[in-house]
Amino acid sequence: MRIEFTFSRGPDYFSTIMVPGNVLRTRPLWVTGWFGVVAGLALAVLLGGELRALGVGAGLVLAGAALLLVRTWLIRADRVPESFLSSRRWLLTDEYVESRTDLTVARHYWAGFRAAAILDHLYMLFCDRGPMLDVPREPLTAEQDEQFAAFLRGRGLLGAQR
Repeated sequence: MRIEFTFSRGPDYFSTIMVPGNVLRTRPLWVTGWFGVVAGLALAVLLGGELRALGVGAGLVLAGAALLLVRTWLIRADRVPESFLSSRRWLLTDEYVESRTDLTVARHYWAGFRAAAILDHLYMLFCDRGPMLDVPREPLTAEQDEQFAAFLRGRGLLGAQR
């Protein structure tokens, strides 16, 4: 097998990977924010006749809403470095997968991978140690896509334990 292609990832490519992690990472802000909103509304309703209760309730609602806005900003603000968006040349062979830019070369031999998964827009390759590697599917022709999937199946990587 020998598949070569060039691909530039845009910010949207990484947001599909990063946003789910950011959602989990910022969950405490979501819980605290909604607690503040609900507690503030409950306080204002239950003790609605008292001016102090209305003030404290409104303060809790505003603080909770502010936390929810900060969470939204944090989820959207995480960006990858510009170097991640540069054009990358890929080479998939029977021996290794190589990713090359004008500044870097990364070559990973198949023996170092323990599993693979096919997602909508990428192949996720799981290493024995260290980070995962994602190979974009978008630039592949239908024939190349099937050839690469068959190669991964033949190596026992698809469906293997991660």
